[in-house]
Formats: sequence, structure tokens, C-alpha cells
Amino acid sequence: MRIIHVTPAGGFGRVQYGGAERAVADLATAAADRGHEVTIVAPSAYFAAAGLPPAVAQIPMAVAPRDASAIARRIARADADVVVLHLLRGVLVGGLALRLSGQRRACVTNLHNSLQQAFDDADASAFRRLLLRRALRALHTGPRTVSVAISASNLHDLVTHDGLPVTKTALIPNWVHERFRPLPEPERKQARVALGVPDATRPIVLFAGRLERQKDPVLAVATAARMRTAPVLVVAGAGSLRDAVLREARGSDVDVRLLGHLSNVEQQMAAADLLLVPSRYEGFGRVAVEALATGTPVVAADVPGLRDALDGFAATDARLEGSRDPAAWARSADSLLDTERTPATRGALAAQVAARYGAEQAVDQYLDLYETLRRR
Repeated sequence: MRIIHVTPAGGFGRVQYGGAERAVADLATAAADRGHEVTIVAPSAYFAAAGLPPAVAQIPMAVAPRDASAIARRIARADADVVVLHLLRGVLVGGLALRLSGQRRACVTNLHNSLQQAFDDADASAFRRLLLRRALRALHTGPRTVSVAISASNLHDLVTHDGLPVTKTALIPNWVHERFRPLPEPERKQARVALGVPDATRPIVLFAGRLERQKDPVLAVATAARMRTAPVLVVAGAGSLRDAVLREARGSDVDVRLLGHLSNVEQQMAAADLLLVPSRYEGFGRVAVEALATGTPVVAADVPGLRDALDGFAATDARLEGSRDPAAWARSADSLLDTERTPATRGALAAQVAARYGAEQAVDQYLDLYETLRRR
């Protein structure tokens, strides 16, 4: 098949490379490895971060409304069998490009959240909500277009709140790439040294995500300040709340290591003793299961997508925190740090994640969906 992915790579006015962006790269690479012709249209900064193999063709483009005609020409020139549109701007701009290309092609959309979640976070006006819902439904009127939900709660939002017919959706949960795995103890010690924490008795707490309101990195700092044993808080991410994170850290005397944006965080996850995921909403919460795959426990916000992703894992490995009170978060964090971790327990946790969120199964589901739509 000839597959084209269109992604703006992030939001909030800047190119970012997080869980959704890694999903695009993983999916494109896996399809290319299986012999399909795969192209990604994305901002140039995305390609700098993604490290894609030569088999995946790269077309640098901002994926802004003004690019719709150029994307349409690329789709027509490639004679794409399937066009896959990611994130809200990618869905809207790519949907317009499909209309301009003049041919009804198979199309898969993936918001990686839902309109409802984005509306609530941005306090969108009633008119904007109506306009975007109508645009989303209009894109999914044909028989060859389906929207992928990445969790059961994401599916519920797409149908109940965003107005898509259930027949225009497909549930394919996110997956974890095999590079997320526990490190052998000598390598884990080296990774801790690289983070500046050679002392094994001092916990490393990791926050990995955009420094934006949705991810709430300030709550992670406030949590670290209240933990029983003062941790080193490693923050892997960039965004508009960087200064707010630093202010909170100075005000509460937290040892924070700001790493900025990292394309891949598996080394830091494997080195950490705990991951905090205080997101206000998530379509799935990929970072949480990636951490579990490295054998690192997680305290996550009790919101629908994370609730779906972490269902079935032991409370000693993954704890959902329903409050946004940092003292409550600190108690949950301390509780997980009290649980002894060994190479054997980390390996068992990684095996549980692999059995549930293996990449091969998800890639099979996506490729089957592409083929079904292509044949309609």
C-alpha cells in the first residue's frame, strides 16, 4: 500500500515531539519495514526529532491551512491508497487537502484525544465547538473514512460528545515500542550517573511531557516538594510553563533537573524510581505504560484515558490519584517508593506490558483497517 501520514506535530503554537508524535513515527516505520510505501508530511523540526529510517519518505511542511493545496498535490502525485491524519490541525488541514485532491481516498483520522477534551482545556466558545464538530463530522461522511480511538474512553468521547457515528470509529489502543525495556543493573547505574544522581538511596522522580497546562508539570514539582525523602525531579520536556516550573521549584526548594525536549526518554525512564503523570486529561496516556515497560512505577491522574491504560496493573506498580492536592500525590509517590524493586520485578512488569501493549498487534490492526478501507 501507499500510505501518507499528515501531522502538525504538537500544538500550542510550537512543534513538539511527545507520545502522539512517537506513535506516528513508530507506525510509519513499522509499515515501511513490512514493505509498504510510507510518507510523512510534517514540519521539518519533527523529522529532526524523529530519526526516521530512509525507507520512510519525508516531506517537510508546516501543515497549516495555507499548505492544504500543496498537500493535496503530494497526495495526488503519490496516488496514495490511504491518507492518515493526526491531531486536530492535521485532521482539519489534511481533510481539506483530500477534498482538493479531487478523489475519494481511504482516510484514517486520529485526534489522539477528542474535541471534547480540547474544548474543556481551552475553554472554547460555543460557536467554535459547533464549527469544529461540524467539520469533523463532514470529513467522516464517506464510506472510506474512519476515526481511530486510542482507548475505550476516547471512543466514548468521539461518539457521545464529538458526534461521530460509532460505525465511523475503530478502537485501536496505543502500544509500547520494544525500546522501552528495563536496563541491566550496570547500565541503569550508568544512566543514573548521567542524570547526576549516583546515590542509589536518593530517588529519581521523572516528569516526561510537554510543559503545558494539560500535563500540569507544576503539580509534579509541588508533589516532589512534599515527598518524605527529597527526590531529584527530572523534567523531560519543553513548553510555555518552563518559567512556572522553575518558580515553583525555587519556592519549594526542590532539586529539579530540566532536560528540555528529548526525542526518546527510555533511558531516563529506566533510570528513574518513579514517574509522575499529573495530566488534566489524556486520550490514552502513552508515557505511563512506557514507564511501566521499563519497570518503573507510575502515579497518574485518575482521568479516563489513563484509567483505561493502567487498568489491570497492580496498585504497587501503577496508582491513580483522583485529587489534585500535591500532599495526596506525595503520599501516593511515597507508597510506591516503599515497594522494593528488583531486576526480577522490573522484568515481570515489563513482560506484563508487552503482553498487553505489544506493537506488532497494534500495527496489524492499523494495516488491516487501511486495507479494509482501501477495498471499499
